[in-house]
Amino acid sequence: MCGLIGFTGNKKADPTIINQLLIANDTRGGHSTGYYDGTTFEKVIGKSLGLHQQVRQLKTSKFIGHTRYSTHGARTLPNQHPFEYGQVIGAHNGVVHNYKEVGEEFKCSETEVDSQMIFKVLNKTKHDFKTLGKFSGALATLFSIGDKYYTYRKTNPLWCGRSSNGDVYFSSLRDVLINCNLKNIYQLKEGRLYVWSGNTVIDKIDIDHDPVASEYGYVNKQWFEYGTPATNRYSNTTRTQPMQSKGVYSGITDEFDTTDWNTIEEIDITDYDFTETQETKKLMDMTEDEFNENQTKLWS
Repeated sequence: MCGLIGFTGNKKADPTIINQLLIANDTRGGHSTGYYDGTTFEKVIGKSLGLHQQVRQLKTSKFIGHTRYSTHGARTLPNQHPFEYGQVIGAHNGVVHNYKEVGEEFKCSETEVDSQMIFKVLNKTKHDFKTLGKFSGALATLFSIGDKYYTYRKTNPLWCGRSSNGDVYFSSLRDVLINCNLKNIYQLKEGRLYVWSGNTVIDKIDIDHDPVASEYGYVNKQWFEYGTPATNRYSNTTRTQPMQSKGVYSGITDEFDTTDWNTIEEIDITDYDFTETQETKKLMDMTEDEFNENQTKLWS
């Protein structure tokens, strides 16, 4: 589990909002943090605090940020997102199970981090977006190619909210978008690639999920099975329990779409309860005895 933080707009991003999104998404990462601001990359080992001074100086209309909880690859700066392959610059949240096999199919050399293969293949195939459907596991991605900005999700969350001027912020967590007083907050539709120019959706591409078979399929792991679990303030391990799946959410077509889309399926959105994030935070902070007591009440 990692955190994604993004921005695309006609004006400059608000550094205060970007910092708030990074801080909130530290709960999904913590091992390292990085971002691309349209011209430079900044990366640090540990939480986003190490980048707050740089973020305060931001003057950009494009931002791709990432808080990493490492699964594949060592906890080093080269292994921290975003990654760059040719014109493709992107960050990913999720675990890709068949990245080696996808790399072999497209004749790409093996990568240390599973996520790197997503963007390496996109570059190798000259931006064939159908390759996104070749990966198994969970994919939520933010990436840019030239002056275009792209968002795509399968399984993992990716939320979107607009500022008063219509510019767009992205986050793996919803509540922080609400706390930043953003409007028109919605979950991007699963399996759909959104293409952005500034703050406007200029294209939508539905991606067929047709993953390359993996010989390692029988040992697929979830994010919480990798690495050393984090510890909470009681020195108890956390992130040892999977979060319950909330199913698939739908996207919303809004006034900033430039094409006359068929919006019947778009406006049918299923939101999770606003309290979910707070309840999850409480669960993560529990002692072992408190957790067991909570489970006893839950199932009694």
